[in-house]
Amino acid sequence: TRDKELISAWEVEVAKAKLEQARATRDKELIFQAQKDLDHHNSELASYRASLAFPTDYQVLSALVSKLRLSRLSLEDAANGLKEYLKNVLEPRNSNFSYLNPIDRVVAAASNDNVVTVSCMIEACSGSGKSLCAADYFSRHPTTSLYFVFEYVHEQEIYSRVQDLTCIMNAAIDLDLQQYFRSINVFKIVSGESTEISSIKLEDYSWNVLGTLGYLFGKTTTPAKVTVQQARTWMSQQKLWVMVDEAIPREKKKSSFGVVGALDRLVFLKRILRNAGFHCIMLGTNTLVMNFNEATRQTLDSRGKNKQTIICVTHRALPPMMLRSAKQRILLKRLFGEGKISLLLDNVNPWLCNVFLEGLNVDISVEDPATLFRNLAYHVLQRLRSDKKNLNDASLYSMFQIASHEAMSQTQILQGFGLLNAWPGGEVPARGSPQSIVEMSQTNDGKLLLHGLDIHHLTSKFASSLLDPITVAVSAGGGKPFKERSCLAVLTRIHEEAARPSNDPTAVDAMQRDGNLLESFGGVVVMLTSWSHPDDILSTLSFHCGREVKSKVMNVLERVQNQEAAEGFRQVLTSCFSNLVPLRIGEEHVNESTAYGCYMRCKNSQRRDGIFYSPVGQDGSRKSGGAEFKNRRQAVSASQLKKIVKKLSRHGHDLLFFMAPKLRKFESERILPRGGKESWLLLHWRKNDDVPWHTFHRVVQGAQRYRVLILMELGLSTNPFGLRTMHQDALKDEVRLSKRRRASKGSDSPSLRTECKSDKSERARVNSRQGEASTRTRDGCDLLALHEEERHSEAKQVPESADAIDQG
Repeated sequence: TRDKELISAWEVEVAKAKLEQARATRDKELIFQAQKDLDHHNSELASYRASLAFPTDYQVLSALVSKLRLSRLSLEDAANGLKEYLKNVLEPRNSNFSYLNPIDRVVAAASNDNVVTVSCMIEACSGSGKSLCAADYFSRHPTTSLYFVFEYVHEQEIYSRVQDLTCIMNAAIDLDLQQYFRSINVFKIVSGESTEISSIKLEDYSWNVLGTLGYLFGKTTTPAKVTVQQARTWMSQQKLWVMVDEAIPREKKKSSFGVVGALDRLVFLKRILRNAGFHCIMLGTNTLVMNFNEATRQTLDSRGKNKQTIICVTHRALPPMMLRSAKQRILLKRLFGEGKISLLLDNVNPWLCNVFLEGLNVDISVEDPATLFRNLAYHVLQRLRSDKKNLNDASLYSMFQIASHEAMSQTQILQGFGLLNAWPGGEVPARGSPQSIVEMSQTNDGKLLLHGLDIHHLTSKFASSLLDPITVAVSAGGGKPFKERSCLAVLTRIHEEAARPSNDPTAVDAMQRDGNLLESFGGVVVMLTSWSHPDDILSTLSFHCGREVKSKVMNVLERVQNQEAAEGFRQVLTSCFSNLVPLRIGEEHVNESTAYGCYMRCKNSQRRDGIFYSPVGQDGSRKSGGAEFKNRRQAVSASQLKKIVKKLSRHGHDLLFFMAPKLRKFESERILPRGGKESWLLLHWRKNDDVPWHTFHRVVQGAQRYRVLILMELGLSTNPFGLRTMHQDALKDEVRLSKRRRASKGSDSPSLRTECKSDKSERARVNSRQGEASTRTRDGCDLLALHEEERHSEAKQVPESADAIDQG
């Protein structure tokens, strides 16, 4: 029988080879005949295989057991393999890690109650140590616990250590579900009887999952099916724990007839473990919202019969980052100071920190802290992407959105490095405290509550950059975290996805902002640019704005003949754009780090949109920058630009940064502030231009200070800023007109009617001149009067000479 199948398969391969030869001749008749022969042999092979008897579930599992050489000793073998792995990963911290393992506390609490079944969820983002905790507990208790991975996932080395257990358990789950769908007949469907996984009466059948567990735990001699009632007798003799890793479906689709969705697989597994009395611990990211609620819900026929305690082990219950050597502590001391090491280790993501510290192969005394920090973080994100396949660009973008550090979707935990925001008032409990493990309650209709809040309404947040600057540094990806995509391209995609929040909640999070869209985008661009190599600052800045100019900083400064001035300008650029992390206003006084600076959004509260500070220098000082962003539907005039520059320069910043869709023609000499012994460098970039950088400099002999002005033009038609709803002046006008309309409804006074009438006339005049549907104002000024002012102002201006602007 086996020979006949092999011969048929061989004939198919020969037919395939003949078809390839026929295609090489380009003879249509030969190709047609060869294809016909191949179809014939494929049909014969399929017909033969269909005639074979369908193997029973027991035959399949027995074959797997024989192939994988599984037995009662397999749990101990897997545990020994994990011990070896943990020794290499945790040495010399093994004993401390086991002591801090929260699973031991969960098990100890459950041992006091012989009736209640424990359903536990360890919920934290990638790299928090969930898998290490499960592997550590299993390696110490192989006779009473089992650890395997949900679905056939082997992306990490730790998963490969339990590959055989994962294979046999997933095969048993699939066989059970296939059996259930084969048992569904047309009469059930026609009668309207529910065929969902959650409606299965588990006590009416025997199950491969329970038989396989019984075989592995030594309760049975074969992996044959076992009933729920029989499995319960094992639990009366001994408490058994099943730990399921990656308990998060890769997709949310429900099952269709004959095709089992990943979510239903998980619901089925959780239900059968609970009903059989197994204590279950599920490890995942964002599992609370996506499936844990459904997985713990009891059906009507079993409600009240299976008592259970539902526990959430949060990220604050997991062991903190533990240093492996004295050299690692010396490095962190050099970067952040001795006083901040314990706070950092308590808040940093252990996985990110370990990969970060793996780059420690340089003499840390040679480089300054800022350079050392940037170099160590430069390539870490590339390594993380290879291990965390679902790392989302929108989540990385959100890392640099100051507004998003409040409350976000739980999807940030799955697709980024978000942390569960599960405590009232935002008061995060101490690491390893009793409050870090939360017992959840369940309503009569099956809803799960954590601290009285429906788990669907729980949020996540990022750790403050003051507590964990390493995660921010790693997420910056050396200035280009989105692979080959620019910040503008990512924002465009985010803007599109935000319109479909059900598909990507992280896109909605990324659209949160402290100001207008351009202000938010500009802040992200400034921060990401600051993590690039100092000589690549200008090329990275232009790249994220939509047109990369591969100009080194020194190439652009070649036009400055005075070498002392060129060096002064270079220092301003490289210092202000240096390792910026997002902070709130007021936090800059707390941050006095020599390794990283900070960027804050002011929302114009200090007559500017953003402020940024360099890391503290060797002399104890730091340079500063001020930023302004104007997303207007028409070009900013020369007179307006001069006022904006003057306003920014009054704060004494070393670097002034201004971004707008369009600037009208201006004379560089006239917009730069005068007075004092200050030398100025102006750098002007246009998205729709062939010139890399327009430059202008004014060097004063004996200058006591060097200052830089950067102007960025994104283009009026560049989306999403070019959309009508995104323009600041358009939005202000809508608010003003809305107020007038409301006022007109509440009063019939002649003066108000006259005002409304003049308002309509004004609107008509603007519509005729600009083709808009309503009037707009800019900063509270009448638009028509402003146009007249700009026209007269520009008429007085003299066009710039060829010497005034260098084509850098």
